[in-house]
Amino acid sequence: MKKVFFALAVLCVAASCGQRNTYVINGEITGENSNLVKGNAYLYNKDREFPVRDTAEVIDGKFTFKGTIDTPQQFYISIGTIQSVIPIFLENAKYTIKGNDQELSKAQVKGGKSQELFNEYTSVRASLTEKYNLKQLNKQFMMSRSNEEKDSIIGIFDMYEEELNRFKDSLINKN
Repeated sequence: MKKVFFALAVLCVAASCGQRNTYVINGEITGENSNLVKGNAYLYNKDREFPVRDTAEVIDGKFTFKGTIDTPQQFYISIGTIQSVIPIFLENAKYTIKGNDQELSKAQVKGGKSQELFNEYTSVRASLTEKYNLKQLNKQFMMSRSNEEKDSIIGIFDMYEEELNRFKDSLINKN
């Protein structure tokens, strides 16, 4: 009996160690795209030699990737012929992804410290983009014929970048 207990304890320790050194990505994407019924999801990065790291089967919008990675890196997940991708900062952690096929790049990705930081940065960047009305300013800049008006718009862009850089610095300093 002691031998069985000891063997189970060793297996539990080994299993828990293995889980800390792996990543698991569970995704669920809704929508009408046929690739969601039965298709493939691809986990890849920008490595020119070996860009595709893994392939997972998609069934009824659900997929799972499992593996290990040495250091946190940015990866992307694509699904079949859907034109958009899901950005993910991958490290050995558990992730959940929820989204829809019409806005795949806006899927909600949770898990991993690097991903949490990326989510926080993305959220603040979106808030600042709205605060400074950058989409409208960009159009205004392109239509402007006056150097004075362009300089004024550039000044607003500079304020945006300065505020975003302060946030990035604070994010780095607290982590």
